[in-house]
Amino acid sequence: TLLDAIEKLRDAGLRVCFEEGLGIAMPRISLDRQNETAWRILDAVIPDSSPYIWTKSPRMGIINVLPRTGSGLSWTVDRIEVRKQTLMDFVGKAGDLHMEDHHLVFSYRGPSWVPDLPITITAARQTAGDCLNAAIDSVHNMYWTIRTYPEGGSVSFGFLK
Repeated sequence: TLLDAIEKLRDAGLRVCFEEGLGIAMPRISLDRQNETAWRILDAVIPDSSPYIWTKSPRMGIINVLPRTGSGLSWTVDRIEVRKQTLMDFVGKAGDLHMEDHHLVFSYRGPSWVPDLPITITAARQTAGDCLNAAIDSVHNMYWTIRTYPEGGSVSFGFLK
């Protein structure tokens, strides 16, 4: 599946963030490519006809795989300035990103110190997805995943191996 391909790219050291689209069947793919660039692999598993798109953050080197339409992270953040707050203060309940206003909740399973990681970002007129990328930019090897449900969704964070 597409999620399997994303996991393989993560295993290869690429920071791939993924939003699972509500009601979008996970595309089945067959890929047996050796010595291909990540971009060619992404183009092969996410063709123009796919319900997903992929983009690369030019400054951060973070790859986003999002639903082509209906992303839960497409809302615009007018202005946000976070200075050495924790990741939990940023994305958690009543956090600066106001995810609960968009029916998204913070979900994390992993080392207990991760939600306490300090982050610093300044953003204006950016999407919530761009703000999440900025939040993890300073945390080496971190990525995010969003699972969506009819009543909302959850944002989780992980680390490359």
